[in-house]
Amino acid sequence: MTRKFFLLLLFLTTLFHQANSQNIDSLKTLLPQTTGLKKADILFYLAKGSIANKKFDEAKEYGWSGFLLARELNDTASILKTGRVFATALRRSREYDSSISVYQSLLPLSTNSSDIVERDNIVSGLAMVYLYKGEYDKALKFNFESLRLSEHVHDTAGISISLNNIGLIYYKIKDFKKATSYYARSIDLKKRIGDRHDLHLGLINLGLAYQGDNDLINSEKYLREGLALCNDNCPAYVEINGFLGLGIVYATRKENATAIAFFQKSYTLAKAAEDIRLMLDNLERLSIIYLATNRFSDARNCLAESDSLAKLYPSFKLERTKVYRQLARLYDQSKDYKKVAHYQNKFIEVNDSLFTENFISNMLRVEAEFLAEESEAKLRAQNEVLLLKEDVIASHEKINLISAILTGVTTCLLFILWGNFKRKKKINALLDQRLQERSTEFNATHEGLLRTVRDRNTRMNQVASGIQQTLQMMQRLSITALKDISDPIARQYFDEMERTRHELADKIVFVIEDV
Repeated sequence: MTRKFFLLLLFLTTLFHQANSQNIDSLKTLLPQTTGLKKADILFYLAKGSIANKKFDEAKEYGWSGFLLARELNDTASILKTGRVFATALRRSREYDSSISVYQSLLPLSTNSSDIVERDNIVSGLAMVYLYKGEYDKALKFNFESLRLSEHVHDTAGISISLNNIGLIYYKIKDFKKATSYYARSIDLKKRIGDRHDLHLGLINLGLAYQGDNDLINSEKYLREGLALCNDNCPAYVEINGFLGLGIVYATRKENATAIAFFQKSYTLAKAAEDIRLMLDNLERLSIIYLATNRFSDARNCLAESDSLAKLYPSFKLERTKVYRQLARLYDQSKDYKKVAHYQNKFIEVNDSLFTENFISNMLRVEAEFLAEESEAKLRAQNEVLLLKEDVIASHEKINLISAILTGVTTCLLFILWGNFKRKKKINALLDQRLQERSTEFNATHEGLLRTVRDRNTRMNQVASGIQQTLQMMQRLSITALKDISDPIARQYFDEMERTRHELADKIVFVIEDV
């Protein structure tokens, strides 16, 4: 059972955005079999899956159960994520005050937690609720904090989302230059990192912001570029905003028929998606055209529906001011000044609650604090760069000193080696000279010896030849004498002499052959 649980949990972690009814049913089946943190995790994923399937009541139930269990277990990580999903379910159910209460209860705990990503999720969720409530100063404060947290963990996708949300706040309060700047930064970052998620919506937001400065060329350019990214497969929220923006472009050009067609398409999609804010925006834009073209019946129908929505969803303060302003204009046309005064008073009341003196001062303070922190961060970064440069310079100086020493040592070694080379070369030259001289002397001595030996051999040959001639003469004489002498003793002497002659002759031959 434990193995089955972890496999299922891993699957839901990586693919929770694709949760379907089969996954939810599997978790529901598993829920009674688990306890403790495992059960809290399953409740968390059940709540997340229910939100994805737009079953917000069910999501609230699971989220609340998981949140309670996590608090009983006193596990910080579980409290933060179950509390966050519960707050998200409340926000999606338009229970904004309750959602804010839950988010606010999580803030202190997330501040003490080491999980910066989870704190960023909580802060950005809280910013979103304040944006829906029209409390733009608070929304701006938390979006700036979300931006800092994303920058701290180098979450480029999170940075891009925060920049886009900040641009949306400035768009709402009609600071179109800042809105354009933040939207453009968000888009540039997405393009730089190759992040195409919601890039089409970013381009459409940028197109809408350009309308505030009456730059219809850039407005239409980015609106159409955003829609072209997804061709005919755009998500509903992209088409709703894109068609609304194009409707405004054509309405500004007085091409009312085309503008009305775009507004009606956007309104139909917004109604199907239950997007109240954009339903109100489209109805307001349609009423402006209808009033301008004296189609009072159509204008009255649009504004009657807008008034009903404004009563049902009072948190949309900015949109309500637009409704009341248009209703005052409608009744001014029919000269019903009592209703004109009534809706003007409602307009002033809501507008004053929206843009109070505190709101303006808070917006300025939040901006100033963010800019100050941003400046301090830049200054810290510059100081770090300067320190790093100083370290690098010091390192380079050390390297240069070592290089100079090594160069000096190498130069000295080269001079020593060169001197040794020259000395060895000189010695070798002297040795070669001496060797040549000795060779010459040896050759001369050798030649002298050869001449001496040849001369000696010549003399010895001459001597040996003379001795041989004498011995031959003695042989002839001995032979002659032996013929004439008969005395035995004398003959014995001559025989002995002949034998001695033979020995001497043999030795002389041996000497001659040896030479």
